[in-house]
Amino acid sequence: MNYLRTFILVMFIFCIPVFCDAQKGRVARELVKNGMKEMMEDATAEIFTEETKQNIMRQVFVNPVARYNAQQAILKMESEQIADLPVRARQLFQSNAFLVEVDYKGQKEIWGVSTRELMDGFGKKLTLKKTIKGKEISIPAQVVNYGPYALSNISLLRVPQQLPEGLKPLQISLKYDLKDPVSIFGYNKGLWYEMPSLTLQKDNGLFLRMDFSKHKEQTINALGAPVLSQKGNLIGVFCSSSWTGGYASSIKMLPKMIEAAHGGSDEFPFQMRDVFFGNIRLSEVILSIQALDNYGKIIHQMISPKEIHQSSIFHMLNQKETRFLRFLLEDRPVQEKAFDPENKLRWLVYDKETKRHFFIDN
Repeated sequence: MNYLRTFILVMFIFCIPVFCDAQKGRVARELVKNGMKEMMEDATAEIFTEETKQNIMRQVFVNPVARYNAQQAILKMESEQIADLPVRARQLFQSNAFLVEVDYKGQKEIWGVSTRELMDGFGKKLTLKKTIKGKEISIPAQVVNYGPYALSNISLLRVPQQLPEGLKPLQISLKYDLKDPVSIFGYNKGLWYEMPSLTLQKDNGLFLRMDFSKHKEQTINALGAPVLSQKGNLIGVFCSSSWTGGYASSIKMLPKMIEAAHGGSDEFPFQMRDVFFGNIRLSEVILSIQALDNYGKIIHQMISPKEIHQSSIFHMLNQKETRFLRFLLEDRPVQEKAFDPENKLRWLVYDKETKRHFFIDN
């Protein structure tokens, strides 16, 4: 009789946890199957790690069309300067570039696109790589021009017009609905990276701002990755992030850059929000900005290009004492990293009161 009691007690001790775990597993499977996020947070807290839960919820929101298009168009970008490094070391220096197809005067053309920030470290001659069906392929690329400094972070790359099998360029969408979610796909230190279902908060014509609040990864390193619409079309190039959101250059500047690459006009409207400051060239860099009063006295200035962005420009413009903004422009060739006194300089002066502008050669 004592043996029987002992046997029953042992079975009770070992079977109850197994039964409870089975019940938890059943509940977890039902909750995931039904997509009930709020209940899953409570009922499966002891079963799934936070990372697993995040991955499960991501699968619900990934846009399959955008992912499919991205996987065919995005490549790892390498500089010739790192070609001799070991594979793992090269991965740390790889970044993103992708292929786009455009219609230029009735002809289909393929171009490479990335972000301007990467080019200083990568150099002018690049290699774009991708592994397709276990085989690594590579295509050469060369930087043609950049979007204008502080106004666009896009870099345009010349690539072969005949692509290896397995690569397909993205299509551009110049019109999109701010209410629709967008996705970012790309490589981060050599590994595939996805940020689906992002909300567009703002489009000022030059940059897009996206909300990162639904994701744990509040900062990411997938610079140069494409921002895709619900239809899987290109609307921007990811260029930076903060704790609250991410920023991308609008693709609206790309047609102008392609026209300039064909020898056409390289002038574009220097416009922010509703203010048109004048036409400047793609190759011109804003070296400094001065705010002047009615008498031409300098009341504020920014002399570091790192300080110059849309918010700082409008802060100066909207000061009560400001009558003029004066921009010092340097015509800087592609890939030249620093100021060169031999380069051509000129001033762009904007009159806030009359909304007119004029240029002064330096």
